[in-house]
Amino acid sequence: MASVKRLSSAIMIAALFLTFGQLANHGHLWASAALAESPQSKQEFNNVIHSLQAADSAYAAGNNAEAQAKYSQAKSSWNNVASAISKKEAHEVQILFDTLSTQLNKKAAPADIKSTISDMVDELHEDIESLQK
Repeated sequence: MASVKRLSSAIMIAALFLTFGQLANHGHLWASAALAESPQSKQEFNNVIHSLQAADSAYAAGNNAEAQAKYSQAKSSWNNVASAISKKEAHEVQILFDTLSTQLNKKAAPADIKSTISDMVDELHEDIESLQK
């Protein structure tokens, strides 16, 4: 009985070492998994989304200064969690942030702002879902 317990413990330890080794070889995945699991990172993703939605509302109401402030809040939260997703996905969101910044600075039509923010929120929801799998 004791030898069976030692064998199962040895197998479990070996499995942990193999798993850790694989994660260590993919450092970004390890860091992403750790960040994705933290309640703080999930809150940051929510902060990004809520700030973007507030920017959309403010812009639609004609308050460009408030929209810019909410954009800045969203960008700040985004900078805190961008590393939680793959570089490719983060790059896609970053392009959308750059597009939104240009639109806000050029005082684009509210429908264009709404469309960009909608795309961003959709992309962020997909990224959050992919982290939870």
